[in-house]
Amino acid sequence: MKKHLATLAVLALGTLSSFGSQTHAGYQNQFHVPQPTKQAKASLQKRTAQEAKKPAAAKGSRPGKAESVSRSVYATAHDSSSVTLGFVSATQIPAGGYAYGQPGQMGDFNGDGKKDLLTVVENYVGGISAVVARGHSSGNVISLSAVLGNGNGTFKPAALTDIGNQDPILVGDVNGDGKDDVVQAHASASPSTVDVWLSNGDGTFTQGQSYQVSPAALNGGVLADVNGDGKLDVLAIDNQTPGLVRTLLGNGDGTFQAATSITLPSNGPSNVIFADFNGDGKVDFAEPTPTAG
Repeated sequence: MKKHLATLAVLALGTLSSFGSQTHAGYQNQFHVPQPTKQAKASLQKRTAQEAKKPAAAKGSRPGKAESVSRSVYATAHDSSSVTLGFVSATQIPAGGYAYGQPGQMGDFNGDGKKDLLTVVENYVGGISAVVARGHSSGNVISLSAVLGNGNGTFKPAALTDIGNQDPILVGDVNGDGKDDVVQAHASASPSTVDVWLSNGDGTFTQGQSYQVSPAALNGGVLADVNGDGKLDVLAIDNQTPGLVRTLLGNGDGTFQAATSITLPSNGPSNVIFADFNGDGKVDFAEPTPTAG
């Protein structure tokens, strides 16, 4: 029986002239669009069949997110710091709704120097009038949920901002006011876009502008300073053949410039991970690739 080994295909994009020094180390804010495995597809089909057998009342008791066998998008926070594990019990913090599958994000959303938490939650609003009033076609209301930290391990009640969908979120201060903002990537759409949500300083957010990233869907992206000017930029890789590396340079005021592109020699990698792999201070990316052995 053949064994499959996972290898990393690393592309040092920092060697290209379009990419400069990376001033925000860690690459904590990035999203990935993994290609589903046969096992994942089979599991999804099984869950779909089980859901179809449920009574109508049970299905409507708590509507869940729509699932797709072709693309599953999520955001992850990466941190290579070494830690010693040791925990004590703490009070659970209500998130203000049913949490979606993507991990929460950490930031300082009110500029007080204390760590806050952000996640995407879902609430069901009963009654057609309530749904139509909020501009939704179903009973699911998707929101950003921010719980502001008190600095002693406790948090304030969740503040909700309706964003309409559960696409991955990236966190960073894009307008230079000392409060972290949110960039939401609509990676599975064609064309793919990002929306900017600026922090109001109280755990809520105001929608800024929307920008097209690529005419195609995206395989992954990162919010980082890719040209060394101290302003956060958006860098993403689309799923075309050949793939394009798309960069939206930040202006530092919550807006971004039009996307520019670099063409890859082959299709854009899936399951892409961004980091500085060779220590030169420039953005690289890698893709885990199965090989027979």
